[in-house]
Amino acid sequence: MSRNVFERLTRRVLVVTAIATAATLVVPLFAIASGAYPSLPADAGTVSRLLFFFLPEALSASLLIGVPTAVFLVCRRARISRGLFATVGAFTIVAALATGALSAWIVPGANASYRTLAFGDAGGRMVNGRRLNEPGGPGDRSQARQRWTFPESVLVFGVFAIVAARLRADGRAN
Repeated sequence: MSRNVFERLTRRVLVVTAIATAATLVVPLFAIASGAYPSLPADAGTVSRLLFFFLPEALSASLLIGVPTAVFLVCRRARISRGLFATVGAFTIVAALATGALSAWIVPGANASYRTLAFGDAGGRMVNGRRLNEPGGPGDRSQARQRWTFPESVLVFGVFAIVAARLRADGRAN
């Protein structure tokens, strides 16, 4: 049973995360189309590299959507058992660790590469003579503190998804 639950969770996470990631990749495409990066050539190679550098951020945010959605979809029809909770709990913890690895180690470097390609400097865009999220500045420190919020959120939303899946329409537990 736990293998069946794990396979169903995996399939649903992959589908939902792929859809959410694809939807999120519209952001840099819209930025290019709107002229937000005036010095960036809009050729296929440059756009592909920009999307590649944006992908880790999109994927970490999409896992935050995909994991709880998969947990909800799988748990709403499954019979309650310790095996179900153990499998779902282990799956959610692994997903949180994957999100943590993305957020803490991969996303910062990819974001710096994205800013370098888009703005010519890893520090990012200049607004009124000041750099947004300047290294060591308040925005940069805030981003560093927030790196672990995605993995924590995967765990919290996973628990909410289990509870929501177990509630009937009248608000009572199944």
